[in-house]
Amino acid sequence: EVSNVNAPPIAGELKAYPNPVEDFLTVDLDLEVQTSEVTFHITDNTGKQLYEVTRKNYQTGNTSFHVGALPAGTYYVTVRDGKGISTIPFSKI
Repeated sequence: EVSNVNAPPIAGELKAYPNPVEDFLTVDLDLEVQTSEVTFHITDNTGKQLYEVTRKNYQTGNTSFHVGALPAGTYYVTVRDGKGISTIPFSKI
């Protein structure tokens, strides 16, 4: 996999709630233009990938993750849309 470290942020709005979360994290993504594929990743503080979901022909919507089994701590939602990448932290209680 090629690293996207220098990729620009995604063109759109990204939100994750509730934060802090107990059981289900909802990630809202509203892109400025439709894209053929969006990938959502949840990682821990070490960068270990815990969840990955891919959505096809995406522009606006939300994706939920059941994070109830994760230990309390800080995690990160990373979204890649082929042109950009954005990451936001969330806390699991």
